[in-house]
Amino acid sequence: MNNIESKYPLIVKFLNCFEQGAPQFKHDAVDVLKDGVFPGSSARVAQVTISYGLTQNSHLPEFLADYVALKSKYSEAFRPYLSKIKVQGLGSDAKFISLLKAAAREDTKYTKLLEDYFYKYYFSRGLAWFTANGFKTPLGLAITEDSFLHSGGMLDFLRAKFPAVPKNGDEIYFKQYITVRRDWLKNHSDHTLRKLWTRPQFYLDLVNKGDWNLSSGAYYPNSVKVLNV
Repeated sequence: MNNIESKYPLIVKFLNCFEQGAPQFKHDAVDVLKDGVFPGSSARVAQVTISYGLTQNSHLPEFLADYVALKSKYSEAFRPYLSKIKVQGLGSDAKFISLLKAAAREDTKYTKLLEDYFYKYYFSRGLAWFTANGFKTPLGLAITEDSFLHSGGMLDFLRAKFPAVPKNGDEIYFKQYITVRRDWLKNHSDHTLRKLWTRPQFYLDLVNKGDWNLSSGAYYPNSVKVLNV
């Protein structure tokens, strides 16, 4: 394991603090969205989403199919839902939601698979962009992963606001990007987004300290203490 790979768990803790309020994954987080659209219907119905946006319209059907295939503690209980999850809203199905929470709390195979999905569908996207552009530092990767998770990528309209370009692994790019990202959120017309300016500020403070290797003993993303162990 190289230096940057050794920092993956710490970076994920940062992301968890901002997304879920604690360093650890909240495997049993279940929300009901009211905007699901399923094949053959234009009606919007309640759909279920679990940690990091695995919804009925994205990767949740695949996730549950993989979990059922594991033949683990709750696999058979979920099997009847495999034919339903892609075609109907399950937001009002109390039994289904209860099963999701129970599996998350009681089955380590479920929680491991959920974390594997996070790395496969979220973390890997940021890592691919970071690597393709020749960047090397753990802090640079943390900034990349945060932008990909929070905004879906390194936003082009923000990148147009500063001169540095993502090439040759020049880490100064990240200082300019995170400064512009902070200012964008701080002055956003949406009051909910405006409150999130402290998120890029956390990374900008680390850039200004020169902590590119994430070598401090403790960090406070979203005012939550995270030990670097």
